[in-house]
Amino acid sequence: MGLLDGKVALVTGAGGGLGRAYALLFAQEGAKVVVNDLGGTRDGAGGGNAMADQVVAEIKEAGGEAIANYASVSDEEGAQSIVNDAVNTWGRLDICVNNAGILRDKTLLKLDTPNFDLVMAVHARGTFLVGKASAEAMKAAGNGGSIINTSSIAGLKGNFGQTNYACAKAGIYGMTLVWSQELSRAGIRSNAIAPMAKTRMTDDIDAVPDDVTPEMIAPVALYLASDLSSDVNGRIFGAHGKHVFEYHMKLSPGVEKDSAWTAAEIADQIKAISELPSAKAPADGGAGNVGDVINEVFDRMPDFFLADRAGSWTATLHFNIEGTGSWTVNVADGKCTSGQGAPPAATCTINYNSSDIFLGTITGKMKPEQAFMAGDISADNMGDLMKFAKCFDMKKAQEAASAAEGGGGNTIEDAINESFTRMPEFFMADRAGSWSATLHFNIEGTGSWGVSVSDGTCTSSTGKPDGATCNITYKSADIFLGTVTGKMKAEQAFMAGDIAADNMGDLMKFAQCFDMKKAQEAAAAKSAGDSEAPKAEGMNRDCVGRNFNGAVEFVYPENALAYAESTNDLNDHYKGDDAIAPVLYPVRPFIKVLSEAVVDPELNADLMRLVHGEQDMRFHDTIKPWDLVCARSTILDIETKSSGELLKVRQRLMRDGEVVCDTVSGFFIRGKKKADGGSAKPKAEAPPAPSHDLIYENSFTVDDDQSYRYAESSLDKNPIHVNENTAKAAGHPGVIAHGLCTMAMTGRDLINHYLDGNPARLKRLKVRFSAIVLPGDTLTTRAWVIEKNDNITTLGLETVNQHGKAVINNALAEVSDS
Repeated sequence: MGLLDGKVALVTGAGGGLGRAYALLFAQEGAKVVVNDLGGTRDGAGGGNAMADQVVAEIKEAGGEAIANYASVSDEEGAQSIVNDAVNTWGRLDICVNNAGILRDKTLLKLDTPNFDLVMAVHARGTFLVGKASAEAMKAAGNGGSIINTSSIAGLKGNFGQTNYACAKAGIYGMTLVWSQELSRAGIRSNAIAPMAKTRMTDDIDAVPDDVTPEMIAPVALYLASDLSSDVNGRIFGAHGKHVFEYHMKLSPGVEKDSAWTAAEIADQIKAISELPSAKAPADGGAGNVGDVINEVFDRMPDFFLADRAGSWTATLHFNIEGTGSWTVNVADGKCTSGQGAPPAATCTINYNSSDIFLGTITGKMKPEQAFMAGDISADNMGDLMKFAKCFDMKKAQEAASAAEGGGGNTIEDAINESFTRMPEFFMADRAGSWSATLHFNIEGTGSWGVSVSDGTCTSSTGKPDGATCNITYKSADIFLGTVTGKMKAEQAFMAGDIAADNMGDLMKFAQCFDMKKAQEAAAAKSAGDSEAPKAEGMNRDCVGRNFNGAVEFVYPENALAYAESTNDLNDHYKGDDAIAPVLYPVRPFIKVLSEAVVDPELNADLMRLVHGEQDMRFHDTIKPWDLVCARSTILDIETKSSGELLKVRQRLMRDGEVVCDTVSGFFIRGKKKADGGSAKPKAEAPPAPSHDLIYENSFTVDDDQSYRYAESSLDKNPIHVNENTAKAAGHPGVIAHGLCTMAMTGRDLINHYLDGNPARLKRLKVRFSAIVLPGDTLTTRAWVIEKNDNITTLGLETVNQHGKAVINNALAEVSDS
């Protein structure tokens, strides 16, 4: 049995050198091979059939199957013919090796444009054309496949006299990485080899030894072509004869400032900015001290385990820290154990290049994502690695590592005690008025403290106070200290569910009268003889136009389907091989960039008074599972109203440089009551809704778990939707449904009852959220025609509850008539 039995391969430039060695070895291992070669000289001149024919003859003589192809890879029709020959002859294509190349070496000042263009055409354009045609054939067959490109040390490290060649080979490196991301959904992996061997291309290069033959490189190509590398994707391997290695793009940890850099500051810090972390254990303190710290972290790993997140996850994790040792973490049946040494059968091995890397990521001095991208952390099971990140509380691990390094075991508790001891200093009596309260601060995993306010004075104490009027719970000491020091915005922590309270009035009063960040800054200014300017009221209009960019991410099929299911949308267009994502799915990738805009500290939006009032979404194209998208947001406008402020945030979902969904969200920030205790004038009752000629009307019931399911699928986990106590503390009867969930179900009914179930016909959906929706509510959606114009029909919409109260009104939709 050969490694490539039953597979079909094409190899470009296979008439000699490396390509010939690849073709012969592939055939020997059972593959049927298309041997492509133009038959020209090494500089691309001339052509002929003899070279390809000779290799085909060798394969057939050895008992294999092969055909010749003489096309130029830089010609679009020629590139397609190579793939067509494979599919037409054997019915499939499994392996594509882009190996064809020429040389036209000149130093920059002697290199003319035609010689630059020709080398780029053969290497870069040829790889693109053959790679694209091969990927199309592999995807159509549905069997996956392997694309192996050819880069070079010239492109990855540079080489004198090879501007054109290096440019092409560096481009091929980039293409390989991009294809590894784009084609993985079709089961197609993309890797590259940067080879060095004695061939006619390198015959006059003395640095390449005569005994480094193409046959030494061929096993690397065989490995990447075979199922032995089924989990290898997006990687570039160097092969210099008997020496095989991997290229990594390394990033230095860098230096981050709170404000923009100046050129002079960069010059001053360039060494620190550029310095890579050492792969060796620190010289000071010796291995013993480092080992003690790491031992402490792993000994306490069961304390950091979040069993409620693990579910049925079972794993044996081997942590290999180069130059230091091995540790094991076992997870099974919702429990965790740990120990020193490598396990006999790990499900995942996680390698750290040094103890510095491990301790840097644990203590928070280094971002693990950056270390991973730099190749300083690697793992052979990404599923287990991601589960580990989700199921272990690294903030607690940070505390343990810091304490073991000499930070002291009581540092955090001391800091919290200091904060509460000084609480009377932070109290602003002029803001308190007649407010009287007893606040219980419960900081999970740390302890309880009390703060009492009465008759314009404040006292504080350790322990839970008697008769608390408000219980404020922080999920961890980090959350509390983060909000106290100003590193974390309290409103953002509350919206994320990291802070909860059972009396919203007292919580809001506390936020008004105890500004921790302000108090600390005031104390610092006092010691310097300064005073602090009062914090401005209202939102900062200088933030209008500020942009926030999200990460590039795939639309994973399971996430798109989960979104449809969370809105009870069983549309067949969201299932199967030709599925599209639900029309409102963009709210999921939008959530992060939208949140970043709203909670921007400089914007100064009062999140405790914020209400999502309007949503206007325009759909320029359908989104499909495995699309690669990127979300962006912009603070669009701030308007002053008689009873508050209106914030508008624009969000755009980009795909291939084009906007596929353009959205404007409107948030109303209610104004504060006047100091005299007066309240806003009561709103006049809305006049009865005008009657319409309805084109449909449909009723449905909101599920009891609707908000919980929607929170998971949309990533919007605002506690008023998932935490009963928080929702009640905010004045609601219980958890309330997301407005966007109600909007999605309103759109669902429109698609199913007016658009023949075709989501692609919905071009715009604009709504105003006018009342809360509760689990168990019966909602009725209805629509009517406003106007028809140029193949677009504009509809009016509303959704009312069982009491006839509108929960969505002033809504409209624009739909395509075909």
